[in-house]
Amino acid sequence: MANRVYLMNHHQSEPALAAELEEACLLAASYQLPILWMALFDSDDLTNVLVHCENDAGEEVSELVLTCFASTEKALKTYSSRRQNLQVALGVDSAVSLSEWDAFMTSQLQAPVVQIDLTELWMMYGDAYALDSQVSEWLTGLDDTTSAAWASFCEQANLSDADTCRYGVRGYPWNATLEWQ
Repeated sequence: MANRVYLMNHHQSEPALAAELEEACLLAASYQLPILWMALFDSDDLTNVLVHCENDAGEEVSELVLTCFASTEKALKTYSSRRQNLQVALGVDSAVSLSEWDAFMTSQLQAPVVQIDLTELWMMYGDAYALDSQVSEWLTGLDDTTSAAWASFCEQANLSDADTCRYGVRGYPWNATLEWQ
């Protein structure tokens, strides 16, 4: 288990799992949730997906796991409304990643639905509700980049590490063919 999250773009009318739609997984991120991915969504886009897994006793159980799910059209509008503020908040050090992200959205988000599969990250959290609460908090931080929620979101994205912060801003290619890593 790599504790990855996946940015998916697909044709399903309901949320799906990355394991069910591997080809729809365009980008990935390990142990973090990229800021620009979350910028596509608002609180109305938080929903759950049914995940079948094993509990600590080895028994198969079903859990509802948080996912971000919206039409691509709505997601792009949500991002567009936040872009300028994010550009200022992320600063000049993230200018290249922001440009790569904008090009990615134009060239790669062709299917009608965009989704973030958080299943592996949820498994890492252990507490079924901790991730839900954290993601909701981070969403509020996107709309107030002077808040503690924004600071928390940036911290989990590891923006203080110049060598890896690009992954916390925009992730890395999974099935998308891109010039950047």
